Amino acid sequence: MKRILLVLCVVPIVLLAANQSNMYYRGDMNGFGTTSLSFRDLGTDSWMVTILSDGDDNPSDFKIDNETDWAGSDWSVGGSISFGSYLTWYNPNGGNGYINETNGKYYSITISDVVSGNAAGFVQETSGSPITISSVSDNSGDGVPNTTITVSIALSGSKSSEENIYVRYSTDSFSSDTWSLATGSGTSYSATLTTSGSGTVVYYVMTTTLTSSGSGDLDNYPDLATLYFDNNSGSNYTYAYDQSLPVELSAFSAYSSSKGVKLVWTTDSEIENQGFSILRKSQDKDWGELATFTKFPELVGQGSTTEATEYYFIDTQVKEGGSYSYQLVDIDYQGKLTYHKDHIQSITYVNPGKSGKPDALKVVKLYPNPFNPTVTLTYDLAAMSDLHVSIYNLAGEQVWNHAKGNHPAGQDYTLAWNGIDMTNTPLPSGIYLVNIQAGTQIKSKKVTLLR
Repeated sequence: MKRILLVLCVVPIVLLAANQSNMYYRGDMNGFGTTSLSFRDLGTDSWMVTILSDGDDNPSDFKIDNETDWAGSDWSVGGSISFGSYLTWYNPNGGNGYINETNGKYYSITISDVVSGNAAGFVQETSGSPITISSVSDNSGDGVPNTTITVSIALSGSKSSEENIYVRYSTDSFSSDTWSLATGSGTSYSATLTTSGSGTVVYYVMTTTLTSSGSGDLDNYPDLATLYFDNNSGSNYTYAYDQSLPVELSAFSAYSSSKGVKLVWTTDSEIENQGFSILRKSQDKDWGELATFTKFPELVGQGSTTEATEYYFIDTQVKEGGSYSYQLVDIDYQGKLTYHKDHIQSITYVNPGKSGKPDALKVVKLYPNPFNPTVTLTYDLAAMSDLHVSIYNLAGEQVWNHAKGNHPAGQDYTLAWNGIDMTNTPLPSGIYLVNIQAGTQIKSKKVTLLR
């Protein structure tokens, strides 16, 4: 029987991260010797070196070479170089690039890592040796909302006046990005990151002499414009955020009934909602708790649901002609309270059983919503009434109002609002609360302005 000897040969495979094995600065500042550049694994891989000036030299010529003996490829601008401006490094080139060198200053040179042909990069000048980033942390937690967090940055030393510390962050894997300029002194700096909605933030910290303008060289070539960075060892820093409120309140109304002030509200969704408390304020008493879910079963929440739920409560402890304001508070299973200050309702109580007058406001619609530039309010009045329309921002500030006394009864009345305040100044994009009062009945609606 023949025997077959099978020999397995294992050949090691080495994967190089860089297209070039080495890169060297060769120029006036090192006597045209060879000073090695360091490889940097960013989104755009690059090489960088920082050189201390050896004296005033104008012009100070140099090239970048991948060999120490001029036998390989070399890259050069082939002319005068402006600090902090995007450069094309030509290969092959027609001559050295040059800078106006100042004794005692530092020159940081970056060049993209290419196989061959032209490359790109920057030359940045600083009055001190560029600082590095010692540590990065933030105050985000495991919970929500995390929509505004602070990133704390420790530096290796005090930065030079030319250097900026930025946090570059994104919610879509850097298809788009936002820049936050850190502020501070000495070795301690911080930056604020803001988001809306829900998702995951990815960020890293970097230093540069450039500034972000939204469309400048730093925004277009962030990796090549970076001096030093901390990207969490290549993983970037991340945290989750969620702007969703435990209770998404879509409507809250107050009106007079024969039994007292009737409060009606609707939630579009609820997250771990135990229930509600109702706060009341009158002309002679400040805010205080009127009722809570532990004592009134009708105020018990739905827990977690994505279905709309309607609630109502009747405040029987009211006086004829008395003025009252109401505010809802929801309480989650951890005992956290959320105050719905953007839905405060105010009313003067008039017992309809005594007056014999029906509810005046029958229908309220806002269209379109969202809107730009104009939203139209459509309403029906069952009887003649004084009409008051007030619009508030989410800070509770009144931005616009309209009043009409002795408004006649009728259907399909319309009132337009074009997103301006009471001084005819255009308001910013955002959510606004529209309160419509006819007689003793009040309706509250949200409307979104998009610029």
